[in-house]
Amino acid sequence: MRLVGVLITYVLLSACVDGKPQVLSSWVEGATRSAIIDFVAEVTTEGSPHFVPVVDRIAVFDHDGTLWAERPEYFQFLMIYEQVRAQAADHPEWREEQPFKAVLGNDTAYLDGLDYAAARQLSAAVSGGMTTTDYMALSHDFATRSLHPEFNARYADLRYQPMLELLEYLEGHRFRVFIVSGGDMGFIRGFSEPLYGIPRDRVIGSSRSNMFADDSSSILRGKKYASMNVGANKALNIDLHIGRPPVFAVGNSDGDLAMLAYTASHDGFVLLLSHDDDEREYGYTDGAEVALQAAHEEGWTVASMHDDFERIFVQTN
Repeated sequence: MRLVGVLITYVLLSACVDGKPQVLSSWVEGATRSAIIDFVAEVTTEGSPHFVPVVDRIAVFDHDGTLWAERPEYFQFLMIYEQVRAQAADHPEWREEQPFKAVLGNDTAYLDGLDYAAARQLSAAVSGGMTTTDYMALSHDFATRSLHPEFNARYADLRYQPMLELLEYLEGHRFRVFIVSGGDMGFIRGFSEPLYGIPRDRVIGSSRSNMFADDSSSILRGKKYASMNVGANKALNIDLHIGRPPVFAVGNSDGDLAMLAYTASHDGFVLLLSHDDDEREYGYTDGAEVALQAAHEEGWTVASMHDDFERIFVQTN
């Protein structure tokens, strides 16, 4: 009876109108899409040996390169560069001081090699001391107004349509979905709800050493990071902030490996997104070599942008 129930669920979820799937409709009908639907049916069908109670249905998604594009540079960095240029008139010393000089002079060779220490220096200079509310408003404005330098589309329009459908699909099956990113938590919280339907309290990211304002009316962004949410810290922060292991995890890079392995160790579904479509998006494996090897060895599901995505972006393709 359990198998019959799962099969019925599968048929219903895969129902087509005029030959087009009504769920995950931007996914190519194939092994990857079927693996997702099969797993969700298994863990949400009562009587299944793999049934997961609603309270334990936790799904975690990386952000950059998983929910929206991350090239030619992390979009958060591009916002920082934009703010350096906007504030340069008040800081004439920046024209001779690196890394500010490189931003103002559009020195792409220097910026291509920018390390995290320099990026943090830039971020602290343009946003340290801002209220968290103002910073979230700034990031929302950037995501919904500024244009990507290569696609000439708003950053918000470079969200991946198949991933938006996957978020909705999981939430429709009573999963609680979290963004777990190495990016600045305040940056993502500024737009997580309107862009992904994920409330701010379900965003886990790199966090600042924020301060309570003297007038007791607001929280101010610190100039230093208290926690960088990368590598093993992703798994640690999931445990710290959620208190339950995920049963569904999606990432795209080596920085997600601990989160993916943590999920797999609790019999969860692991999906690794491969950027292999250099015509509609970008083709690259740098920074994902270890994760791709682990996926091969562990039998995790790899989603090919080229083969599994009918369309890529919300706006185009």
